[in-house]
Amino acid sequence: MSEWEYFFVNDPNQDYTLTMELWFGDEQIAIVRKSVEGLSLDLYGSGSRTIAISLDWIIEKLKEARPRSPAASPLDRSEIWFSGRRVAEVEGFAGDLAIRLYGSGTRPVLVSHDWLTEGLLAAREELSKPGTT
Repeated sequence: MSEWEYFFVNDPNQDYTLTMELWFGDEQIAIVRKSVEGLSLDLYGSGSRTIAISLDWIIEKLKEARPRSPAASPLDRSEIWFSGRRVAEVEGFAGDLAIRLYGSGTRPVLVSHDWLTEGLLAAREELSKPGTT
């Protein structure tokens, strides 16, 4: 069974700067990196174009997607759009939300809302430390 994992690594293509890679099994789904514009989440897929999204922006969108009440009824599916492209859908129950990520490929991937949010918050904390390049 494939599992979701994230790793902090030094990117040899970017002068060994610290990044965070998100993996599902043996497939790299996204990377969080620091640039002159700030931190970004780059979504991959089987296509050739990467979708780069502001990390702070996507974290806020994920927080907004979480229902305020722990009701047991299913949440209406909501979509997250960035620069005219659908990048994610939120679905499930208040206590068990899932995010369907749409990268540059044709096949979306499904990930736990809590796992993704916690991982992105950890990336923001680690990559924002002074001296992290």
